[in-house]
Amino acid sequence: MDGTNIAAVPLMSTYSGKRFNPINPNIDDISIIDIAHSLSNVCRYGGQCKEFYCVAQHSVVCAWEAPYPIKKKLLLHDASEGYIGDIISPLKATPQYEAYREIEDNLMAAIYERFDLEEDTEEEKEEIHRIDLLVRHTEMRDFGSIPEEFWIDQQMLDYNIKPLSPKESKILFLKEFSRLFGYGYNGWRYLQ
Repeated sequence: MDGTNIAAVPLMSTYSGKRFNPINPNIDDISIIDIAHSLSNVCRYGGQCKEFYCVAQHSVVCAWEAPYPIKKKLLLHDASEGYIGDIISPLKATPQYEAYREIEDNLMAAIYERFDLEEDTEEEKEEIHRIDLLVRHTEMRDFGSIPEEFWIDQQMLDYNIKPLSPKESKILFLKEFSRLFGYGYNGWRYLQ
């Protein structure tokens, strides 16, 4: 033993069997399989919704609503949560969560690098935020436990979102990733 304190190195085991450090990510260890698997098992709204609805499905719906130049970015806009979990927005915005936001930003930069995405422009950030809110308000309407005054006067999609199972959401996410990034099913192995 070299005296290294294992607890000081925040390594996690991933679905694909990698050892991953979310604080100091190695882009070669970022796997779309791990991201899809985890996001399909993470419930939005801290689990406080009428039925299970995962981040993977939310990400796909956001990508569907995005203009083509930023569809990839919308699909991956919550990809860091595949490694560090989801924190509800009101908590994430507090000063106490500044360290979390820094870890999330660093991880998202690594994910963008891994999948050859350029840093968001200010216009893209605004559009990503707008679409995320559009989908969020629709989710609140369709199956959220959030009081109506939080979403009733907001813009929403003109269709209802039906929550899928984790398995269905994972497949949907990977199919959308393949379509947007040009990888077939065999290409997923390359991204593990």
